[in-house]
Amino acid sequence: MSDLLSRVTVPPDTTHLLLTSDDGYRACVGVASALEGLVAVERDGERLASVERYGSRFVSPDVGGERWVKGVSGIETVALTPGEDPTELEALSLDDPEYD
Repeated sequence: MSDLLSRVTVPPDTTHLLLTSDDGYRACVGVASALEGLVAVERDGERLASVERYGSRFVSPDVGGERWVKGVSGIETVALTPGEDPTELEALSLDDPEYD
């Protein structure tokens, strides 16, 4: 993630990253946790797109697996004020069993 973020201008008041998938799934992750993670495009030397429906996945040791984002299509910076709930920005459920 730090490599990705180094390529763009990140506002200094950024507190979270909003990661969105190509199907609308969305997780709001604190910057420190996001920087511990990565956007994977391969697993065990194989491109994800060749073995899965999605071509990328955000993963982080500081973020629970149910909040990892498959098929990352967007990353936005967010500046939340103290007391604002980052989960208000999330869409963590999908009804389609294909995404289990």
